[in-house]
Amino acid sequence: MTSSVSSPPPEAARSGPALDAECRAFTRYLIRQEPDPYIVLRYREGHRGIPFRRTGRRDAVDGMLVMFAAHGGWRARVADAYSRFFRPYGVLRQKLTLLLAILENAPATHRQFTAGGRGIAAAAGSTALALLGFALALSVGMLLLGPGHLVLSRARPPR
Repeated sequence: MTSSVSSPPPEAARSGPALDAECRAFTRYLIRQEPDPYIVLRYREGHRGIPFRRTGRRDAVDGMLVMFAAHGGWRARVADAYSRFFRPYGVLRQKLTLLLAILENAPATHRQFTAGGRGIAAAAGSTALALLGFALALSVGMLLLGPGHLVLSRARPPR
């Protein structure tokens, strides 16, 4: 009797230095600073229980989005905006949600998530700029990631 052992999906194999680099890139994107060791450790630990790891629901499109975003900077912003509409429950959004929860509760970064005493005009201006940036990132994402998403979602997985 033979048993077939399949190799783990690329995302499941992502650990150690690659996962730490991903955490650093996503942290710089979200709060514009480097994560401390506490944040990296919690990201690693949280990554083990993230929903896509438990359910096995991941595919080539998710892999493309995570790899693109893991470069950080504008790529993370574009992939996040694109995923918000086209993969709202995908792997990238799960990873970013996990990291946001960690950052919001980490001793070194939690203050960045509390409301400041800014006026209404400043808040409205910030919101308008954020919406404009989001629209631009979504547009770029549709141009850069949309074709790959279409091709990868139509491809059949190997048997």
